[in-house]
Amino acid sequence: MIPILFDKTETTFTSNGIGRLSDAISCIVTEERNGQYELKMVYPITGVHYAELAHSRIIFGQPAEDEDNQAFRIYKITKPANGRVTVLAQHISYQLTSIPVSPFDADSAADAVDGLTDNAATACPFTIDTDIVSSTPFKLETPESIRSAIGGMEGSLLDLYGGELEWDMYEVHLHSARGQNRGKIINYGKNITDIKQEESIDKVITGIYPFYSGDEYVELTEKVLTVQTTEVYPYQRIQSLDMTKYFGDVPSESELRERAQEYLTKNTLGVPRLTIKAAFIDDENHVPVNLCDTVTIYYAPLGVSIQAEVVKLEYNVLLERYETMTVGSVQDSILDAVITTDKKSDSNGKAIEREKVQTDAKIRETNDKIDEITYDYVEPQVKSTSSISAGGEAIVMACYFKIEKATRVRFGSTITFETARDGQDMVHLHVIYNVDGTEINPNDPLIEYYDDGRHILTLDFLTSQLSAGSHSFGVAFGVTGGTLS
Repeated sequence: MIPILFDKTETTFTSNGIGRLSDAISCIVTEERNGQYELKMVYPITGVHYAELAHSRIIFGQPAEDEDNQAFRIYKITKPANGRVTVLAQHISYQLTSIPVSPFDADSAADAVDGLTDNAATACPFTIDTDIVSSTPFKLETPESIRSAIGGMEGSLLDLYGGELEWDMYEVHLHSARGQNRGKIINYGKNITDIKQEESIDKVITGIYPFYSGDEYVELTEKVLTVQTTEVYPYQRIQSLDMTKYFGDVPSESELRERAQEYLTKNTLGVPRLTIKAAFIDDENHVPVNLCDTVTIYYAPLGVSIQAEVVKLEYNVLLERYETMTVGSVQDSILDAVITTDKKSDSNGKAIEREKVQTDAKIRETNDKIDEITYDYVEPQVKSTSSISAGGEAIVMACYFKIEKATRVRFGSTITFETARDGQDMVHLHVIYNVDGTEINPNDPLIEYYDDGRHILTLDFLTSQLSAGSHSFGVAFGVTGGTLS
């Protein structure tokens, strides 16, 4: 869309305001999870309405895919260089940094949210709500700005209750979880063009020393709580943790231990920081992605297969597409995985329904048991099958494996193949899985559609619970409307 310029006093944004900034060279909105939310525009000094660009005026535009337009207040305009200027603007919610709130106490997350606007020392046009249910008390001891009390200081709402913020014009929503899993998948061979992986343990913490230092001092008899991965590192990495803010009254030792265990679970300590940078091109079946959504990253050559949360988006307002997308892991098996995806084409995507069980604890157990699985692969061969409606033959890939303990097993593979039509509009590729001689989906196979030529397909299959011992896994590829090689 073409961004619109409004005067600094505008509040309704129902007109074209001062006018549309139709000569903008670029206009990018950047939003981070619980962080930055700004607009950056490059504009020529010969452009329409250039003279009207001024501090505190408002640029109105679309900040992300399928999102309502948002207001951004100009706070900086650079000096002209090469016939253009750079205009920087912050989301209208930054106005909350200038609205003070008086000291107050609250007994729950809901009361704390209400208290911010009820105790505002000046007029506050914003509303704040939350779906978080928590009885942890909130205490604001000195006057602070409302935005700092929300998430910019120790003891803030985010600090005490966690959650994810959504800024929607004059509405502030503190969600327990802002995003969702829309089935977005980034696959090597389909839409990943480049990827790099780095791993670091410099910030790994393997345990905490929790304590309470209010009216009395309370600590645990065992002093320290550690995570199960401690033995991986040459020495323990323990961090002291003052938990006074989590209690209204002096806690018992058991209450302190319970809250500290919750902290360990929530923050997933002891896991190396994994950084992945990927460049990708979406395919023709577009899936919208918003901040805090969960996406799936699968890249077989590096052995990378994770679910991760979108933590930063850069959106091109003029072209209505994402420029970059940064995501961080939300699985317990990887901490702070980061993938920066550099956009290479129009914003399209493929919807692939992901099994909800990927968030099940048994999946994480599978990660721990991977070393207990041994494999013996069989070269692909042609086999007869009655499951393919035409032709009766399929190319079969198989492996035999042994597991030492009962578990579920995930199989992933990226294959390259060629198809040729036999007069039909498209070649239909049927994919049928087989575990221990039983076809999993004979009546409802995965079907992909291809034109003539060379293609790449990524497979990802999770078995049901298997007993300890020897097993077999196979996948058959058959075609109708053409040939496969």
